[in-house]
Formats: sequence, structure tokens, C-alpha cells
Amino acid sequence: MAAAGVHYAPHKIERADYTEYAVKSGAIWQRARLRVRFRFYGPLGDHFDAVVIGEGADSSDKSSNKAMTAAEKYALIQVFCISDAGADDPDAHRPEEEFPLGTPTPTVTVAGVKGAIKEAIGTELAKQWWLLEQRGAGPFSLSEAEAMKAAAVAWKDAQPPAEAEATPDDEPEPPDPATVETDPTP
Repeated sequence: MAAAGVHYAPHKIERADYTEYAVKSGAIWQRARLRVRFRFYGPLGDHFDAVVIGEGADSSDKSSNKAMTAAEKYALIQVFCISDAGADDPDAHRPEEEFPLGTPTPTVTVAGVKGAIKEAIGTELAKQWWLLEQRGAGPFSLSEAEAMKAAAVAWKDAQPPAEAEATPDDEPEPPDPATVETDPTP
């Protein structure tokens, strides 16, 4: 573009909407939706505009930056007819389920967590893990419950294999007298 004397710049943010929402961990995220007018300039100073929408979400203070980056990307894709077929769909993955602010986030009782752990690693190991970990009285957020279940499974996988009790099938069989060499000397 620069070799042809073409450049662009954001000309105006025509609309900016900001919202907040809670996720299942209880964290508050910010979402920014921006309507941005980009101006593309030719080598003689002529120009045309492209208006696009960009959206970004972040748990910190970067939602506007992400929205502006998305708007710029879509402006370039539209103006220069760039194929986006091989790119990941940003809507294919959401970091966490959203809940409107003021809505209590779902929780899991101690019994629910214990039941999930028993199902994952078995009753006896779940009892041992719970006694070792002492994770509190609950209730727990969904992310805490999932983390506890994952920790219990990891703990189970790290345990040495249980010692098997000897059974009659495990006893060595006596040698076959026909195949045993004997020493002829007394």
C-alpha cells in the first residue's frame, strides 16, 4: 500500500457501547462495541470511507483495544476483499459462560462436588482425597467445582498402583520332574 501511496487511518468512532457481565467464576468482564469510520487515502489526497463494527471483551481494561483491532481487521478485509476463510472464527470459542450482572452465578454444594468426584475416581479414593484436601464447606462456584474434580483425578493418576494380594493363581508352579536335570552324584 505504501509503495502505491495509499494509507488509511481511523477517522471517527461513530458509536461506542460498553457493557459489563459476570462469568461463572464470578469475575466481571467488560464488552466494547465500536462503530468506526476508517478513511482510506489515495496518492493524490482523494479518499473514501469504510464503516465497520468491532467488538471486544476483556476481564481487565483492554476491551476497547480489542474492539478497535477487530474493527480495523474487518475494514481491511472488506476494502481489499481479503479472504478470511482459513482464519479461526472468534465466535467459535467463548472463554466463559456469561450471566447478566446482578444474576447470582450458579454454585455447587459440597454433596454435588463429592458426587462428581466419586463418579470420576470411585468412592473410596474420593473419600481419601476429600480427607486430604479439606476444601471447605461450600457452596463452590462451577469453576471451583471443576477444578476440584480435575485435582482429584490428577491425584488419583499420581497414586502408585495398588498392591495386589497373592492369589493361588499367582503361586509359582513346581517344576515338572521330567524336565529337571538331576545330579547323579550323591
